[in-house]
Amino acid sequence: MARDADETLTEKAVERLVEDIVTGVRKPAEKLRIEVLKKQYGIGASPLREALTRLTVQGFVVNETRRGFRVAPMSEEDLEEITRIRLMIEIDAFSRSMEFGDTEWEMGVVSSFARLKVVAQRHGVSNFANPSLSRAHKEFHHALISACRSPRLIQLQAVLYEQAQRYRQLTFKNMHDVNHFINIHQPLVDIALSRDRAAGQQALSAHLRLIKDAIYPSRAAIKKGRKKTGTAIEAIDR
Repeated sequence: MARDADETLTEKAVERLVEDIVTGVRKPAEKLRIEVLKKQYGIGASPLREALTRLTVQGFVVNETRRGFRVAPMSEEDLEEITRIRLMIEIDAFSRSMEFGDTEWEMGVVSSFARLKVVAQRHGVSNFANPSLSRAHKEFHHALISACRSPRLIQLQAVLYEQAQRYRQLTFKNMHDVNHFINIHQPLVDIALSRDRAAGQQALSAHLRLIKDAIYPSRAAIKKGRKKTGTAIEAIDR
């Protein structure tokens, strides 16, 4: 019983920490002190330590020997790696879903997109910390790959999706055109229903690169504009 209770508390701690990290409550490289977290979350030291260890494996937290835990930093290199691995995983999973998916899968893709449109129109798209928008967007991307017949691919996609969430929020922070947001997702639905796997590879590849291209358009552009506005990552570090 005690072990089950500890596991439940660990899962609760993981959930709370991930939410705070991806929404920006916990800043990049912020020190995560067990004693402080105990008071803030009302969870004991052991479950918190186990949660932080798990999040280290998942890439949300770094464990500095003798210095304790910190929120993982954000950088162009980190986002490039996340994007590169997402491309490998999600393109394969999407292709497999188009191969194996049945009518129920198609209905799931269509319904998740319809929900995403309603939420975007109701709440706007500039705040990915909004639980309704965040959940609807995550469910849509899950629906696209849900028929891939590979629980491991689905699990990996979920972890990497969350790791990209901090960057995703920067991407859409200044977006106010809901129609544009809808239009960048519509082709994925059309391709899923057409079962065109080659087109799916191209469309999803372009879609997953949107976050990096928005935050880091190019090294030349960043260098040119740094004196005036700075990059998005520089802005949150100030």
